[in-house]
Amino acid sequence: FNTSGCIDETACNYDSDTICDDGSCLYFDEDECDCDGNTLDALGICGGGCWGDFNSNGICDNEDIFGCTYEDANNYNAEATADDGSCIYNEVCVGDLFEDGYITIQDLMILLAVYGTTCE
Repeated sequence: FNTSGCIDETACNYDSDTICDDGSCLYFDEDECDCDGNTLDALGICGGGCWGDFNSNGICDNEDIFGCTYEDANNYNAEATADDGSCIYNEVCVGDLFEDGYITIQDLMILLAVYGTTCE
């Protein structure tokens, strides 16, 4: 057993074999997160390597996959973690019930087939 040393368990140099505190306890600085001098990275990981998470999505900016993140877009990318504004949407033609890009007699027939039906 050491007769004197640091007996504070929260100190970096805590010694469980010490009997008497001699005031030599060392603590990490306020901006550090451990006794090795590490700091929190952008994701809050002590000693982590993430330099930024600008969009706060929990993924380090250098690991983000850019693409269209809106599921209703034609070019939706399920693997994308950050939207890059590239989403493409089909324009809707209100009268094109047959969805062939034209308003024709087929559209009118679809409408007539459901004419008078009660909408719930």
